[in-house]
Amino acid sequence: MGPVGNRKPAKERYQLVLKADSALRHFVTTEIPDFLVQRTIPNSEEFPWLDVARRSLAISAADKVS
Repeated sequence: MGPVGNRKPAKERYQLVLKADSALRHFVTTEIPDFLVQRTIPNSEEFPWLDVARRSLAISAADKVS
C-alpha cells in the first residue's frame, strides 16, 4: 500500500482491496471443485473427510476475504 513515508491515498488503497477481493471471489467460484463449495454432502459415509475439508476451506477463505 506504499512505503511508510509515502502512503497511497485511502481511496486508492480501498480500490486495491476491492480488486483483490474480487479476484479471490472469482478464484473460489471458478477454481475450487464444486463438491467442496456445496452445502450438501453427497454421501457422508463415502467421504467422511468432506465436512472437515469444507469447513477448513471456509475458514481459510474467510480469513483472506476479511
